[in-house]
Amino acid sequence: MKNKNEEKITILQKINKNKHNILVVIMIIGIVISFIIYKRYLNVKTTYTVVNGYVEKATDTLGLIIKDETVVELNKKEVAIPITEQNKRVAKGGIVAVYKNDKYDEYLKSIEDLDRTIQSLIVDLPASYSNDVSSLDLQIAELSKLAISETSYIKMQEYKSKIDDLAYKKVIILGERSPEGSKIRELIEQRKNIEKNNMYLSTDNILAPVSGVATYKLDGLEDLINFENVENLDATKIEDVFSKYKSNNVSNFGIKIVDNYNAYILVKEKKGENDNYIQIDRNYTLKFGEKDINDITARLVKLVNGKDYNYVFFKVENGIENLVDLRTISIEVVWKKVSGMAVPKSAIKKNEEKGYSYVTLVYGTQYIDVPIKIEIESDNTCIVENLTKEEREKIGISTSYILELYDKLVIE
Repeated sequence: MKNKNEEKITILQKINKNKHNILVVIMIIGIVISFIIYKRYLNVKTTYTVVNGYVEKATDTLGLIIKDETVVELNKKEVAIPITEQNKRVAKGGIVAVYKNDKYDEYLKSIEDLDRTIQSLIVDLPASYSNDVSSLDLQIAELSKLAISETSYIKMQEYKSKIDDLAYKKVIILGERSPEGSKIRELIEQRKNIEKNNMYLSTDNILAPVSGVATYKLDGLEDLINFENVENLDATKIEDVFSKYKSNNVSNFGIKIVDNYNAYILVKEKKGENDNYIQIDRNYTLKFGEKDINDITARLVKLVNGKDYNYVFFKVENGIENLVDLRTISIEVVWKKVSGMAVPKSAIKKNEEKGYSYVTLVYGTQYIDVPIKIEIESDNTCIVENLTKEEREKIGISTSYILELYDKLVIE
């Protein structure tokens, strides 16, 4: 009796187990069918309109700025007063600065006395005269306020130069508007003669030995590289320059003239990353991390192969004015820029069997697969082009549909 009961229990257990297995299978089939229905009929598809765009292949790196700079020898026993404004161009033989001595102090006093006298006579001029110079007076007052709170000697001299320029402009205006034989015109002529005799003809002037941009900051690295032999540097010397340029923070007063039409920017690029884009004598766009410095175009003139890096030399012939006091700068090198039909990566699929990429075009109520080739890609976007007739025939594609601007693509 006991054996019969055990047999019945065993049979019931087997039946329950089979029922469980059947339910599992039914559930799996239901899931598969639901997925197929969803993919075929319920899957929400968004569309994308093909537009004209561009993708850049770029590298963020550190650039070394190598300039043709000439240090002006100064008499260390005398104090030099900058005349040319910082980062402004000066011609060869032009006055960059002047030595501050008794003669210079005398000159300044004469000019200041004349300006005070001229200023006192302005009150007697018609209102239209004084209105013409009121704007200059306001600018002078603003600069004077800034100069009072300035602690940098170089900046103070910059303010002084600007104030002197504005004062001179005001004097010229007054001279042109004043009648012949007037006291103001007579004083202005005196002022011009004093400037000519005591400033422009003075032996105390410091003249620019070459033309270029004037700067009053020396960092002690001016003789580190012979500019004429920059393109002969090897990988070891370049690494030494990188090290010294990055670690230097010296800033002493001095005068140097920087050629603003001739400089190099060196970058090092990890081997294997953009090797195909590095081409001698090709122009590239350089973008700087400083917001006030505009992008520039530079020619790639030299490539030095190191163990782990490619050292790339760019020749720069414009935009150097804003770089004269920099040795290193954050830089983005645009190795390649391609414009064309811009398509999101999510819209591009791959035919694994034949090895080509394609997009799905919405054509009326139809979805049509159009083969394409990727010209260049970023993280999210590709610039694409249609396959040529020969390329289609080679991989056995018979469709005649092509991709065009403003077509709508399916994105699942």
